[in-house]
Amino acid sequence: MPGKRGISPRSVERYCAAHNIHYRDKNINRKDVDSIVAEAVQEVGPTYGRKLMTGHLRHTRGLNIGINRVGTSLRRVSNNYHMARQINTARLLNPIPYFAEYFGHKLHLDQNEKLCKGVPNERACDYKRTGVIPSHVIPTVEAASDIEYIYIFRNAGGKLQVDSSFGSDPLARNKEKSSARDTQFAKFYSFTQIFHDGSNGNTELFKNGLLYYIYLTEEITKRG
Repeated sequence: MPGKRGISPRSVERYCAAHNIHYRDKNINRKDVDSIVAEAVQEVGPTYGRKLMTGHLRHTRGLNIGINRVGTSLRRVSNNYHMARQINTARLLNPIPYFAEYFGHKLHLDQNEKLCKGVPNERACDYKRTGVIPSHVIPTVEAASDIEYIYIFRNAGGKLQVDSSFGSDPLARNKEKSSARDTQFAKFYSFTQIFHDGSNGNTELFKNGLLYYIYLTEEITKRG
């Protein structure tokens, strides 16, 4: 009501209702809300409750869904996470899944460089001779590889038998059989769901999928 004084909250509500002005996205049905919330849960993990999830949807997707609708949707699409939040185990563990919007979104530092290079550099900043670690004792990424360690062990008199087929895929060179295995595996398991469950502490699907993948490999290999 432009140009009028004495506006109350109720008069603003009546004006918005008369002119079809809605602050929240009330036109989204329950099925679409569940789909949006389920996708967001895969991004942020089990720690986000109704308040954090409401803000996350508003910030990332521009959706102003009511906090009560978000809460009921979280109970429907991820009831296990909802129960874990109630007993506070989800917040203590904080298993936030890895999620990158694009390649290079997150900065990664090699663990070997952080542990071996970072500590000596910090100690050397004191400009004390006793605090500087000699560079020749700091491990580098050019350290001996596993194969070189095997040769060193053998030259010292050790006996080590290496199975060349260990860890290799018997169907790697047969594209037809490999494709048949992948097609059959995709009917029962989704790698996206396996990754999501595993990153959030549920390894049951990963174990079952791995056993089934091994079973398919053995069966297709026996066919000749």
